[in-house]
Amino acid sequence: IPGPFPLPGRLSALSWTEMALVLVAVFCLLTGAYAQEWGVTFAPGPLARWAGSCVTIPCSFTYPAGRTVSAVNWTWEGNQTVYHSDEARVHAAFKGRARYLGDLQHNCSLRVAGLRPSDQGTYYIRFHIVRDGRNYSWTSSRGQRLRVSGNQTISVSPPWGAEWNRDPTSPAPWGPTAPIAPPGTTEMARSVAQGKPRVGLGRLSCEYPRPS
Repeated sequence: IPGPFPLPGRLSALSWTEMALVLVAVFCLLTGAYAQEWGVTFAPGPLARWAGSCVTIPCSFTYPAGRTVSAVNWTWEGNQTVYHSDEARVHAAFKGRARYLGDLQHNCSLRVAGLRPSDQGTYYIRFHIVRDGRNYSWTSSRGQRLRVSGNQTISVSPPWGAEWNRDPTSPAPWGPTAPIAPPGTTEMARSVAQGKPRVGLGRLSCEYPRPS
């Protein structure tokens, strides 16, 4: 069956089916190229932590060639700035508690310490881009959800001891005086004293269990 209009030269030898297949292939290539321009990957599902602990939000991103990522900033619920290279732009609620662990290539992870119940919510990331000498920004359409539960207190005996203030169930496999975790935890707690504490507990860096 002839087409609705004549095709000149070599194209007239192609059937309409062959032409359709060629067009579909070209469309798929173009679609794939554009679909991979920007992408952000977060942890599956919400993260859950205790108040007073810390959280690392794992994050990675991809972007197309020809663009340069000049800066990254994180926001809470899309309005409060959690992290910015310009500290003056960070919201007062997050100053001194957020640290960017990533880079400007593919890693965009964020760490927030001293978690508060008010930190619960969704965290979004924004990229600042330079292309052809002009500045742009792109914000992820989805973010990382964080749940913050009530305080889970630990006591630490200098210099290396650590234990939970609830009934112990199972010992941890490390340390000269191994910490122990309360029932229902899915991650083991660790407390490591850094340096030589002079008075009280000294400086601590901790990883806490996920609330049940």
